[in-house]
Amino acid sequence: MRTSGGGRNLEIGDGADAVDFDLNPTQMRELHDALTVTITADDVADAPGAYWPQENDERYIDWSDYEYERGFSLEAGDGTRTVNLTLTMKQLRAWRDRLATELSDG
Repeated sequence: MRTSGGGRNLEIGDGADAVDFDLNPTQMRELHDALTVTITADDVADAPGAYWPQENDERYIDWSDYEYERGFSLEAGDGTRTVNLTLTMKQLRAWRDRLATELSDG
């Protein structure tokens, strides 16, 4: 969903609960770039594993826990709720690609 100023509302849900973030275009680009570095890293342990929008340090998206058989254990919090889900590398890549599409649609 579009927000004012060309941003988007990002909702992350685990099937029971969801957290949402309003991200401006700069924040969307920062999240996209952090995901890209993780996806393209030779060793994901050396890559960024989280994103905190600067205006509110209670909001975060953390994908730093990675197991080769399972994938990324993603945790997101908005200061009130927290959700946890597991994403494969393919799903993380699809999420990053969706952000790229949203950024190019402006």
